[in-house]
Amino acid sequence: MARYHEVAASLRERIQAGEFPIGSRLPPISRLQGEYDVSGLNTIREAQQRLVKEGLLEPNLTSTAVLPSYFRRGVMELQLPIPTDLQWQAAWQSVSHGV
Repeated sequence: MARYHEVAASLRERIQAGEFPIGSRLPPISRLQGEYDVSGLNTIREAQQRLVKEGLLEPNLTSTAVLPSYFRRGVMELQLPIPTDLQWQAAWQSVSHGV
């Protein structure tokens, strides 16, 4: 298993356990590197991107990712299904093109 899969699994568990409150930011990449004992930035970024694709993190232009309160609340409390990549893509296209 690739290291970023392990980091993503651990972050997923921490998010689901409520360690990161709804609407909060993950720790900086440099801190996560230390926590997970990885030297490269790509390992943490790949793990974050994995969780973005799963809908647990919201993409952000900074070095951290924001937990989307509206979506996470729906997934965690209402047990809503996580949209597929194609569903996300269709939703993004409709919003970005004003459909």
